[in-house]
Amino acid sequence: MRKRVRVRVRVSSTILTMDHAPFMHRCLVLAERGRGKVGTNPLVGSVLVRTGKILAEAAHEQFGGRHAERAFLEDFRGTIGPEDVLYVNLEPCCHQGKTPPCTDIIRERGVKHIVFGMIDPNPMMAGKGIEALRGAGIECVGPMERAR
Repeated sequence: MRKRVRVRVRVSSTILTMDHAPFMHRCLVLAERGRGKVGTNPLVGSVLVRTGKILAEAAHEQFGGRHAERAFLEDFRGTIGPEDVLYVNLEPCCHQGKTPPCTDIIRERGVKHIVFGMIDPNPMMAGKGIEALRGAGIECVGPMERAR
């Protein structure tokens, strides 16, 4: 039986006034880049948005490769502003595997707002990434979409 994770939503005026659907949809389109390339890992895409415009985006495209959030946050040379929003279709990871935790680079780069599509279905991870980010003072809103 799958453990049910309850996530409380706190919403800022930045998040409240945005239409999340186009950005979450873009995450899902990007995630498809990993199909057949990431083994049993989930398909994940991520975008960074400022005032309704995408600044950076990436996908998890290779087994053992950088996760979507880490890929664009490592490559993005711009400044991440206090109102910028990171979208990702799956809760960011918070454990060391083949790559470092995505929650670490999200904190290090100064992301303040995250909208996520779904909680990680892996019972060992479910909700822990969101918990770690909220513990660091990062606003997390979601899950936005249900797994199909």
